[in-house]
Amino acid sequence: MASFHIKNNGYLLLELLIAISILMTLLFMGTPGLSWHRQYYAVDAMTREIIMDLHQLRQQAVGNGLGGMDDWCLSVRNQEYRIVQNGYIVYKKRSFSNIVDIPIEESRKDFRFDEQGKPKGKNMRLTVRSTDGRYERRIIIAAQTGRIRVE
Repeated sequence: MASFHIKNNGYLLLELLIAISILMTLLFMGTPGLSWHRQYYAVDAMTREIIMDLHQLRQQAVGNGLGGMDDWCLSVRNQEYRIVQNGYIVYKKRSFSNIVDIPIEESRKDFRFDEQGKPKGKNMRLTVRSTDGRYERRIIIAAQTGRIRVE
């Protein structure tokens, strides 16, 4: 009589399904961390962009030396900010993503610099934060020097 030896060289379908379900469970456990990194990046990117635009406005004011004759303004509104020249020419318009929120007390907040690079205005602070409020960055412009820093 011939004897048959059956070799099991592969995996059963049930074993593969269990392994895939374990891997998927581990993958989805790490997903909330990925959304956190996305919010972190969006807030930092928006903060960097606003800072670059503020530096550009300051350089424009110092370079022109014209004071009120060539007025540049960064105006923050509900879900966007604009760079406006002389009150009516829109130089740049940037909307915020649905991840980023910039809370302001009034309907809009304007940032201007004089010909010496000092800010025109009292409260020269801006907060950029994620919509869930877990992460935020503050942009602060020093009143005496016009230095722009981030906290």
